[in-house]
Amino acid sequence: MMYNTVTGRTNGTTPNFFATVTIRPLKIIDRPHRHVSAAINYYFSGSGYNMVASNRYEWKAGDLMLSAPGWAVHNHASYDDLCTNSLSRTSR
Repeated sequence: MMYNTVTGRTNGTTPNFFATVTIRPLKIIDRPHRHVSAAINYYFSGSGYNMVASNRYEWKAGDLMLSAPGWAVHNHASYDDLCTNSLSRTSR
């Protein structure tokens, strides 16, 4: 885990950029949420969809997508019997 001694932040070292790796359990549907920053996801494995501002966007392994424009209500869901692995880059 990274830690910024100046800000005390543990979820990224700057207020405007961070990256996360997600291992999503089988056939999970996240609760709708939103955040100020935009998020770009790269999917290493699995398949599923994102709901963004009431629009459905399908994804599969190898896809790169803007999954959450800033402040848009969205959620993520996986179809597979395999865990989904993704890398998210988020910035304001």
